[in-house]
Amino acid sequence: MASDSSEILEHLLSIKQTLGYNDKLEFVVIFFVGSFEGNAFVAPYCNDKVAICFPIENQSNDIVTDIVLVHELVHLVHSKIAGIKMDWERSIASIVMIEGIATQLSKHLFPGFQDELYVEFQKKGWLKKCRENEIQILKGILPYLKDTSSEKVFKFTMGTGTTGIEREAYYVGWKVIENMLEDGWSFLNIARMQEQEFPSNIQKYISRILDNIEL
Repeated sequence: MASDSSEILEHLLSIKQTLGYNDKLEFVVIFFVGSFEGNAFVAPYCNDKVAICFPIENQSNDIVTDIVLVHELVHLVHSKIAGIKMDWERSIASIVMIEGIATQLSKHLFPGFQDELYVEFQKKGWLKKCRENEIQILKGILPYLKDTSSEKVFKFTMGTGTTGIEREAYYVGWKVIENMLEDGWSFLNIARMQEQEFPSNIQKYISRILDNIEL
C-alpha cells in the first residue's frame, strides 16, 4: 500500500510536473478505517490546509490504492492551479472538470489498465451503465452546469442524476476531458482553465460528443 511518505511524495512530484506546478504544498494525509464505502476524499483542514482522507480497509490491491491516492492528489494540485476552493459546495461544472482531470490524469500516470479501474471505485458495472446511457447523461446534465445548490451537487454525485445512475458528473468529466485531450489540449492547459470558464467549455464538448454520437 502507498502509505509510505516517500511514495506519496513521488506521486505528487509526477502530478506537479505534468501540470506544471512548482510551488510548495502543505497538506495532511489521513488514513482511516470506517464506513465511507471505500471513498477517498479531499476535505478542508486547519490553517488553510487540506486533508486527503484515505480508507485503508477497502482497497483491493496496490495499483488500485495508488490510482485512488493519485486521484486525490490531483485534486489538491489542480485546486491550487485553478484557484478552486476545496469547499463542499461548488458548481456542477466544477465537479465535472475536477473529477474529469483526476480520472484521466490517473490513467495517464498509470496506463495500460481497463478504464473501469480509473473511474468505478468499487462500483462494478458502473461504467458500462454510463456508456449505455451516455446520450441521456450528457443531455441531462447540461441545464445544471452553473448550479451550485447542495441538492443538485448531491444529485450528480452521490445521488442518481437524471438517469438513475450515481456519480453522473464523474462520467461526464471522464468523457469531456478525454475529448479535450483528443482535441489537442494538454493536462497543463486544462488545469489552468479558470473556474468561470468551466461551463462554456464543458457545454462545447458535450455538444461535440453528442453531435458525433448522433451522426
